[in-house]
Amino acid sequence: MGYPIVTFGEITGDVETEVAGALAALGAESVFVAAPAEGPVTAGAVERLRALGVNTDHIPAPGGRSISAEMGDWEVIFHDAGWFFFTGLTPGQSETGAMAALEAVRAASEEELTVFFDVSFRKTLWSWQQGVSPRELAGAVTRRILSYVDIVIASAEDIVPMVKTTNGMVPDATLTLDACCDLAAKVAEEFPNVMMVAILLRERAADGTMRLGAMLYDVDGMMAHLAPLSEEMDITPYVIPADVDPIDGEVAFAAGLTYALTTDGLDDPPRAIGFAAAMAYLRLTQPGEGGFPALADVEALMSGVKP
Repeated sequence: MGYPIVTFGEITGDVETEVAGALAALGAESVFVAAPAEGPVTAGAVERLRALGVNTDHIPAPGGRSISAEMGDWEVIFHDAGWFFFTGLTPGQSETGAMAALEAVRAASEEELTVFFDVSFRKTLWSWQQGVSPRELAGAVTRRILSYVDIVIASAEDIVPMVKTTNGMVPDATLTLDACCDLAAKVAEEFPNVMMVAILLRERAADGTMRLGAMLYDVDGMMAHLAPLSEEMDITPYVIPADVDPIDGEVAFAAGLTYALTTDGLDDPPRAIGFAAAMAYLRLTQPGEGGFPALADVEALMSGVKP
């Protein structure tokens, strides 16, 4: 790996801090940069990240307010870093958060970091512009962000507001594998800087259990890599119990994909998406110490050994 992975987001949030912690738990050099937030930083949030091995030098002291984009010296923060991860949650919170995220991703692009963006659309957010629906606002801001992004992590529903067909209409959010491949290709077509699009595939069964798989669309190769795969190379989704929170799987998937694509030996697209899917499955079924699956357990599952 060799280079730190910088994660940007609200210290009071869940996804960004969880991803930073999961990366550190896997053995990555993880740095967290605090985004603007309404509430003060708590000592507990900072200490938890430090205990996991996350660099917290760019988080204000407990009780203080998070930094604004203008205060962040991105050239210093990104010095020697190779990767940048952030989500759509911070821009969804407020206009200030959106401007901070745009400033951060522009700076990361200028410093030639590889940028990972987890869209993470939440309909309860994106209410900060009067007269504009959350979907419309999220789509408009996300499209600006995507101009600087290398690797997109999303669900099919996340992608729909970003892309348009040739007649100007958004495509249907049909959750078929072919539709997801088409959506990923449309993102790459509209945003030529995007190198890969990862989609977490989920389907609820009648009994409430969830079938979980994943797809990584490699733009250069124009190929969709699927996971998990059987020996016959057919997708064989993991089965998740009905009583688990799927959000935890989304966080683990994002962390797993980021770790894999920044790690020698795992960065080949088929292995990377297999690692990310296994990470999500284990987070939902066998989370391990601290809530994060152990690297050895993820690699064992990829080899066909279920816990």
